[in-house]
Amino acid sequence: MNDRRYTVTLIATCLTILVATAMLARGGPIDPPAGPVAPTMKTLAEVEPRIPVGPDTTPGDSANTYVISQSGSYYLTGNLMGEVGKTGIRITGSHVVLDLNGAMLEGVSESREGIRISGNHVTVRNGSIVGWGRQGIRGFSELSQKAAIIEDISVVDNHDDGINIYEGGAVRRCNARGNGGHGIQVYSGCLIDSCIVRNNTADGINTNFACIVRNSTSMFNGGDGIRLGMSSQASDCIAYDNNEHGIEALDDCNFTACNTDRNTLSGINTGHRAIVRGCGATLNGTDGIRTGFAATVAACSGKDNGESGIWTSFGSAVSVVAGRTNNEFGIYTNTGCSLSFAAASDNDNGMSASLAFGSMAWANSITGITIRGLAQSCSSNGQSSGTGFALSQYSRIHECNAAGNRFGFQSNTFDPVVFSSNSAFDTVMEPFDDTFPGQDVNDPVNATSWENFYSDD
Repeated sequence: MNDRRYTVTLIATCLTILVATAMLARGGPIDPPAGPVAPTMKTLAEVEPRIPVGPDTTPGDSANTYVISQSGSYYLTGNLMGEVGKTGIRITGSHVVLDLNGAMLEGVSESREGIRISGNHVTVRNGSIVGWGRQGIRGFSELSQKAAIIEDISVVDNHDDGINIYEGGAVRRCNARGNGGHGIQVYSGCLIDSCIVRNNTADGINTNFACIVRNSTSMFNGGDGIRLGMSSQASDCIAYDNNEHGIEALDDCNFTACNTDRNTLSGINTGHRAIVRGCGATLNGTDGIRTGFAATVAACSGKDNGESGIWTSFGSAVSVVAGRTNNEFGIYTNTGCSLSFAAASDNDNGMSASLAFGSMAWANSITGITIRGLAQSCSSNGQSSGTGFALSQYSRIHECNAAGNRFGFQSNTFDPVVFSSNSAFDTVMEPFDDTFPGQDVNDPVNATSWENFYSDD
């Protein structure tokens, strides 16, 4: 009897626990709050607050498959096939974001642009635009178009430019390949960042004034790899094997940490007042790095170029540079230029400057160092069939050394050249040849207190 009572009590206790647990799992008050019951789920517009591109939402016209005329955020729901005589998507509204959603806009023969932008502050991202009869993305010719942003887009095999936008925009993380015009073209005040352009018929990247190009690679293009307008910058870029210059620029441009190799013309070819820092140029058809006047070139190198490794015009400053195995000069600076801490070896001619300090020429075929003003603390060795120092009129040479050359110091003029504290060793012919009319090698005219020294041992 007692066992039966115990069993009944145990069952009742368990049922009580189960009911309490179920009520706790439901949570909230048992009595509902006063007033009507409101829905708790989000609407479809709240879940996806964007507009799908389609005939109902963005109807087209005789020239465009679809037209986006109102501000807002739009997306593709699938691939878009082009039509003869039509643009794929025309964006006439401003403050529009178009997400291609990973889809492809595929052009057909005699189609127009993949996307044409005439509104301002338009963003296009995340997809591919392939094979259109004109540009992949066109905004450049819309002369009022501003501040377009193109991101994560591939433009491939379009008949004209891959991407072009006009003013104040940005092109980021895009790929432009095999287009019939420029890969990427922008007008003024634009940014091109982290892009890859190759095998385009014209320039890989083409900009107008006040633009920035960075972290980008331009290869195998029919024109220049990168072309900059005035007051622009290129940094951390590669221009490789382009049919014209690797990088070409107008005046007042800056270049930092760029490599320019195997281009048909120059590696870097820039206008006046350029600043070139930390750049390399190898195996280009003409000069490795070539600048206009009043340029600054620092921490750069030029190797195996068809003409000079580094070439600068009047009034430039060149420092901590190297030129090796170039067909003309390793480093050439024109009249009124300074050259310091430079090294030139195995070129036809090592280096040329109005002022040279702390520089070294080695084993150049013709001349090690050509001076048109002042050389101090320089060394020119190993030009066994040429001249260590070639001197122009009114030059002064101080504390310089020539060793293992055919001629140690050689003047090509009858105008005065002043020597002080120089040395010449192991010279094949003359240690000091025609350096001053009537000068004795150990007692130079106008410098009697400073002795020059030479030895054939």
